[in-house]
Amino acid sequence: MTFPTPMSLERALVINKALCQRYFLSNGLTNSPVLPDLTGVSLRDMLTATELVRHHNATAEPIDGKIRGYTVPDDRLVAAIYVGLHYEADDEPVTLEPVEEDGQWQIKAVAVVDVTTRVVLRDKAVPA
Repeated sequence: MTFPTPMSLERALVINKALCQRYFLSNGLTNSPVLPDLTGVSLRDMLTATELVRHHNATAEPIDGKIRGYTVPDDRLVAAIYVGLHYEADDEPVTLEPVEEDGQWQIKAVAVVDVTTRVVLRDKAVPA
């Protein structure tokens, strides 16, 4: 079994920024048409990166009286971005999850659906 090597804050910031930029672009929160590349970045690395940036935000020391903080996506969003990158669009769900809510069971599906015809992003985004 191999264990991951420690990640530098610089690498964590690059991965975290790419995750945020992909979300911002897909939700119309930026005018930048650059779609950051996350090729070869594992889910473990994505989650490690965001955890390191969260830790940095919580422990950063002021420089000239200012603390620089970074936006950090929630772990669920990180997982969703990973799924979107690594699973093909399909009519079938990636997984079905039984969940009990208020004494009732629901079956929730996680799926990757092609919404190209419904999203303007395809005309705007360019790979990094």
